[in-house]
This record gives sequence, structure tokens and C-alpha cells, in this order.
Amino acid sequence: MKKFQKAFTLAEVLITLGIIGIVAAMTLPVLIQKNNNRVVETRLMKFYSAINQAVKMAETDYGEKSYWYEDLAGAEIDKDGNPVP
Repeated sequence: MKKFQKAFTLAEVLITLGIIGIVAAMTLPVLIQKNNNRVVETRLMKFYSAINQAVKMAETDYGEKSYWYEDLAGAEIDKDGNPVP
């Protein structure tokens, strides 16, 4: 009597690999888009942080930002372009 070894046939292996390939092809675009969204969010947070730091440094140098936009019509200007109090 011949002993048969239990194993997968070539057709079964190829079908399984084909199914895995199809699932991967459907999943990869979603993963790539999520990664791109995360990169954009990180860059925006970094930009926002840099702008906030710049505003805080400007407030340290020039005072509160609520006073930055005073109406200077008719004000005296010195030779450097700064308003004279």
C-alpha cells in the first residue's frame, strides 16, 4: 500500500497567494492615505508651533499684540520709520 503525504497542491497555493494579493491591493491605498494625512497633520502642527513662538517673541519685543495695530494716521515718524510717542 502506498502512503500519501498530506500537502497542498500547487493550485491551492496559487489561489491562496492570489487572494492575499487582492486583499493587499485593496488595503494598501487606504494605509498610504492615512500615512499621508498623518504627515500633513504633523507638518501643520509644527508650522502652527513655529508661528506661535514667533508671535510670543514679537510680543516680548514689541508689547501685547492688541496694541500692534494702532491707527497711525497723522502720527510723527522718526528716520527709522517708527512712530514717535
